[in-house]
Amino acid sequence: MAEEFHDEPYAYLRTSSYPDTSPLEIIRTLSDISRKISSLIQKKEPNSVKHHHSNYHDVPLWVIMNELRKKKEKNQGKKKTSYIKNYLKRKSKWETTRI
Repeated sequence: MAEEFHDEPYAYLRTSSYPDTSPLEIIRTLSDISRKISSLIQKKEPNSVKHHHSNYHDVPLWVIMNELRKKKEKNQGKKKTSYIKNYLKRKSKWETTRI
């Protein structure tokens, strides 16, 4: 698939690039990807999506996937930190009430 459309910018956002097996799911997924691209392009801080869009007028799908993975890892780190902080708060409350 990628080899077939390698010269067409954003070819992965065209519904015609996919089989018609589940059109609503395809449209929903492509809409989510499109919103994510727009969001990353509009951010003030630099990112790889913004770089590719500005310099090459295209954003390869692997670049978007890397950004999504980074965001997921960042969110998981926040959840772990939050869990640890809450655990320590509960533990310190429990220890002070035992005294």
